[in-house]
Amino acid sequence: MAKNTMQPLPGWPTTLGMTDTLTYLAEYAPVYWEPIVLSGERITALIAVAGHDGNVLVERVLREDVLRLFYPGQEQGVGAMLEMVRVSLHQHLAAIGSFAGWRPPLTGFFLGEANKTQADVLAAVPAQVAALCASLATVHLAEDVDEEGQAISFSENRWRQDVKTIATTRLARIKDNFSLDFYIAEGARKTVIDYVSARQVINLGLIHASAIKRTLNDTKAKVLDLAALRDSDHLLSNDARYAVMVWRPTEADYGLSDRQLKTVGEAFHQLETEGNRLGIVIKGYSQADKAAEDLVLREVA
Repeated sequence: MAKNTMQPLPGWPTTLGMTDTLTYLAEYAPVYWEPIVLSGERITALIAVAGHDGNVLVERVLREDVLRLFYPGQEQGVGAMLEMVRVSLHQHLAAIGSFAGWRPPLTGFFLGEANKTQADVLAAVPAQVAALCASLATVHLAEDVDEEGQAISFSENRWRQDVKTIATTRLARIKDNFSLDFYIAEGARKTVIDYVSARQVINLGLIHASAIKRTLNDTKAKVLDLAALRDSDHLLSNDARYAVMVWRPTEADYGLSDRQLKTVGEAFHQLETEGNRLGIVIKGYSQADKAAEDLVLREVA
């Protein structure tokens, strides 16, 4: 088996109870599936993890209920196809300890970029990896329909929870800073702010390629909430940074078509324009660990 030479991830402090306890190093990669070959529309089907000690895991991301919804009556055949790819990759990783050289046994499957991560034990890696690279649409499918009648599936709750889980794993003392309630004006509705500290006030939004209008409007509302809170009578630090962290898919992560990428980019530009107008920082992410890293590093700087 090839020797793994992974080193701890750069940039993480080793104090405050952070990565000094996350000693298990692993490399992970998603496997994308293109149900309609040459369509350019890909979804995350599998997540593979290769540990520094030679142990490997390859798990399906597409759940049985997802397959039943999209492929009624064919879910067993599709499931068998996914299992064939899963077994092939697992055998490859177990044999050589690296993603290099693996060829999917079926057309329409593509290995994504390999990345490194850390955890306390191997068993903790898959859940973390799902937060880092799994498509929000495939992990949490909701039978919802947007204005264009397209089936969409996304969850802001997943994005918020992933950032919180990773950030509090790195820095446990901030766990009570998430999801705080405010009444910005007398008689106003309750406003939930995703993260509040003396150093930063953050909301977490997203832009989903299959639901641009809905997710853009929801995230614009989060920008307005931050501006209203900053200008209210609440006794928050004058030095705090107000920002919206926005999950946005990229071609490298999810194999989006040029049209989808253009639409996502235009929507994100609208958010940036609104943020500049109101003095709110807008920053885009395609992985929850990067957002969590920025949040934590600002707290310990």
